[in-house]
Amino acid sequence: ADIPHSITTTTTTTITTTSGRHRPRHLLFEAGKAYGQFIHDLSDFPLSAEHSHDHEHHLHETLIDFHNTPKRMQTFRNAEAEDIFHRTQNVIEEIEYIDYIESKSNLSHVIYDMLSDGRLPKRVTHNDAKLENVLFD
Repeated sequence: ADIPHSITTTTTTTITTTSGRHRPRHLLFEAGKAYGQFIHDLSDFPLSAEHSHDHEHHLHETLIDFHNTPKRMQTFRNAEAEDIFHRTQNVIEEIEYIDYIESKSNLSHVIYDMLSDGRLPKRVTHNDAKLENVLFD
């Protein structure tokens, strides 16, 4: 079965994204390089006060549990089941897409579990890596 909303690549100079926008390949390439450089430049940035010599300047979670995928999926499923505003019928296609992804392999918990038990180190990330969030000279 085809996965809906996939990125379509061709030999043209543009790429059609999941939102249906056509983006120049060279800009997407440069954006990828910029995000890679961002991650590289901050790879040794102190993540918490106990690892920082400057206890005022360190990273912390801005939106608590924002990247806790298992919790977010449970919240989504609870809202779907309760349907208190009777809007579920308006998003059947989206729910089917999530069901499809979960039926293939429920990996939503893997990264969160690995971060929680220390198998995956915490690092600085951007978490909204899209072309529109890169400024070009």
